[in-house]
Amino acid sequence: MLKLNGKNVKKILTQTWKFIKRFKWYVISGLIIAAIIIVPIWRKANQKTEYLTDMVTRQTVSEEVSESGNVQAEGQAEVYSSSPGAVTEIYVQNGQYVYANQSLFAIRPDTTDAEKEMAYSQYLAAQNGVTNAEQARDSLTVQIRMAKKQLTDATTLYRKILDDINTNPATTYTQADLASAKMGYLATKKNVEVLNESFTNAEATIAAAQEAAAAAKTAYDAKSFLIVKSPSSGYVSNLSIFRGDRVSTSMGLGAATYSPAMIVANTQRPIFKAQINEIDIAKIKLYQSATITIDAIKDAEFSGKVKKIDSIGANAQGVISYNIYVSLENPSPDINVGMSGNVVIETEKHEDVLTVINSAIKPYQDGQAVQVFADNQHKTLKYVPIKTGLKGLERTEISEGLTEGMEIVITSDVNQFKSAIFGG
Repeated sequence: MLKLNGKNVKKILTQTWKFIKRFKWYVISGLIIAAIIIVPIWRKANQKTEYLTDMVTRQTVSEEVSESGNVQAEGQAEVYSSSPGAVTEIYVQNGQYVYANQSLFAIRPDTTDAEKEMAYSQYLAAQNGVTNAEQARDSLTVQIRMAKKQLTDATTLYRKILDDINTNPATTYTQADLASAKMGYLATKKNVEVLNESFTNAEATIAAAQEAAAAAKTAYDAKSFLIVKSPSSGYVSNLSIFRGDRVSTSMGLGAATYSPAMIVANTQRPIFKAQINEIDIAKIKLYQSATITIDAIKDAEFSGKVKKIDSIGANAQGVISYNIYVSLENPSPDINVGMSGNVVIETEKHEDVLTVINSAIKPYQDGQAVQVFADNQHKTLKYVPIKTGLKGLERTEISEGLTEGMEIVITSDVNQFKSAIFGG
């Protein structure tokens, strides 16, 4: 056995130092590995458990539905030409308020001489239809006048024979005379009724012929000159045409394929449109309060109310959603149609109810529970079953299981909780 005197210790240290210098990278690696293994074990053995807690308090819990969307204008209508052609006149400008059926612009349609001749021929035929219908009505007017005269004479004769038979014993009229007079009266009366009905039908025929003639005249005029009118009242926006430009129909015929000449909309009354999923749509009701934020307008919120809710959903790759339309009660002049943003709708609110923070609620035995301290030293925990009510963004209503002022445990890993909430 080696005795540890000064000489031997020096020898051992010298040999150890030589070993370390020779195998220094192995030694350093071994020390690092040992530190990685030993330090966490030591820290865990000496670490004191910390708890993050909260109190059961009475607060207001609000359920909200939030979704992104875009600003639209009330009564928005895209204006196209009813026929391809070239613009000859423009009667409006951007920002101008127009009424429904007001003239917006005029065009010279793309039509051939043969098409114009055909349209004119159809117009003349329609005009002839009006003339023929009016002549038929005039003929009926004469027939009705004559039939009414015949009815008056037949009525007078029938009453005369009937009175004479009933009052004059020496009358020369027979029952055959009376029957003949009655038949004449009834026949002339029926004839007047038939002619009156024919006259009513003739008036309807004239009205239909006049409508057909007006339509034929419009079609004929449209072959050489066409005025496009506003489909609704509102402000003119996105006016994209100039005199001489070619315009198209909404079907994409012509050079300006699918491009509207302008948009007429009530831009003073913007509407926020959002799509709500099939789970949340049942929570949305008319006139619920909403808060709208616009991405392009920082640090501003706009109040609103739900004005319309679609009852038929749209299917996009198996996902069903429903359009809702929210009015902006205090619109800003900085809000433009098409801007994107977010709407938050308060669907339900419970005031002065017991609440806990959402993260404190844990699944427990096919139900829910919170954790509380089982002893005064706060070393052990126990579960307390609960029943919940309305769930808000941060806190949940507790309907059974807890009392006001109780201390509940959110988590026993404070660092992990802080990292999840605040990052790091």
